[in-house]
Amino acid sequence: MHKTARKANTLAQKTNKDAPTVTRIIDLLEKKGWLQRRAHNSDRRSQEVNLTVEGQKLVDALLPVVEEFRKSGIGGLNETDLHQMKQVLDRIYENFSNGR
Repeated sequence: MHKTARKANTLAQKTNKDAPTVTRIIDLLEKKGWLQRRAHNSDRRSQEVNLTVEGQKLVDALLPVVEEFRKSGIGGLNETDLHQMKQVLDRIYENFSNGR
């Protein structure tokens, strides 16, 4: 099992997904054998999610593909461009989050 555990609610926050959606995703990934969940050591109400060995192999195989795809999408943009893009995308997200 991979050594870095994450709490399910932390994953929900970091991915901007609601808890039920993250739970469904975790269920699916667990059935595929790519992650395992267990009760949190200090908070039994929470669950920790860990990649299995197979899940880590999948991440290791996909990460270079994702990085190459990302580079092709932002090719030619400098740091200022990327910063401005992030600001605009953050504003769009805020607009949707605030029900505008």
